[in-house]
Amino acid sequence: MNPVGTIPSFTALSQGDARRLAQIIRDLSGNIGSGKQFTVTDPTGAAIQSAIDALPSDGGEIILPSPVYTFTTSLKPKNNVTIKGLSWAESGSNGTAFQSAMTTAIPLIDCSTTPNLLNFSLENLCLIGDGTASHGIKMVPGGVGNSNYITGCFLNRVSVRGFTAGRALELAGGIKNTFIKLWLEYSREGLLARNTVSNDTGVACNNNLFLSSAMRGNAWYGAQFLNYSADNELIGALIEGNNFMGLVVGNCATFKVSGYFEGNNASPAQRLLPFTTGDADLVTGATITGAGGATATVNGIFISSGLQSAGTATGFLYVSGQSGTFVAGETLSMGGNPAAVAIEDSLNVGRDILFYRTGGNMRCGQVQRTFFNDNNSANPSVDIRGTGGSVNIDSMVIEDNHFTGNGPY
Repeated sequence: MNPVGTIPSFTALSQGDARRLAQIIRDLSGNIGSGKQFTVTDPTGAAIQSAIDALPSDGGEIILPSPVYTFTTSLKPKNNVTIKGLSWAESGSNGTAFQSAMTTAIPLIDCSTTPNLLNFSLENLCLIGDGTASHGIKMVPGGVGNSNYITGCFLNRVSVRGFTAGRALELAGGIKNTFIKLWLEYSREGLLARNTVSNDTGVACNNNLFLSSAMRGNAWYGAQFLNYSADNELIGALIEGNNFMGLVVGNCATFKVSGYFEGNNASPAQRLLPFTTGDADLVTGATITGAGGATATVNGIFISSGLQSAGTATGFLYVSGQSGTFVAGETLSMGGNPAAVAIEDSLNVGRDILFYRTGGNMRCGQVQRTFFNDNNSANPSVDIRGTGGSVNIDSMVIEDNHFTGNGPY
């Protein structure tokens, strides 16, 4: 694998991206509300929460000089607040760390108490999971619906690791947020960016920028962008050692990626089963059975359009232990109840990047100036796939990349 923190020199930021980064830092440097500042020395999450609650309505800054702050319940941010450690180390050693000590499956940082979260910042922090917390950071707006969003937030030099029961970062309804040197690693899932209601309605994730960030060593995938998100960029990324897949871009438009990919298929027995007309009987941790007798265990459900409650969900199942072959058009059952219809047989998930579309148009994906170093399978490094009806692929750009080990796409 590529050494931790090292990205090949040819994936360095272009002059244009470097200028954008400098402008972003200038724009965000004064964003600490009224200038009110608290220093928290009590090494507990409760003390940090008390400091946040004591800030005025236009926000301020929380300074954290202690090496470790222990959390037994979620931290709930609010608008115009910056939380800043004194130093950052990817693993948390010799830096400022948030250590989860949860007894229930809740996020370490939970943004859902604020309907529209604005200008919240984290800097110089490492969030460390304990196997119980459901997420490292749950950036999902409160009162989830068709109009709530998260915007103007800035995460700089933040690592989130060890959240084996859930996601390192979930971003829903995120608009124009910036992430620099964001490390999402050794969790069940790295990053999920989606609509606020997990299907094709609500506020999508648009115009978010990830610079020099890493998604590595996660049990499922490194990053997923789903549900008609648009104009998101993942520039100078390090995506390696994720067991199912590196990057999934589903039903999105105008997505741009560059960086370094390696070893994103450590669990070749895991497979991806496309389905349609999924309903509420479709659950994780149970066996799915095809009408022809094929079976598999469902480890995850990813919905790209429709609703399970209405029996209209379309998407993919992460499955393992498959026996037999699923056939396009056959009924998929769980517990004896029809739960979905197979679109095709399951796919080996060993891809560094998967672009997929369930009907409609797939357009304006860009993979440029990226190094792919043998993803340990016979599958292509970049897979562009349409399922579930007529799919048009338009304006996809794959150029100036380097492939070793596998065919490109």
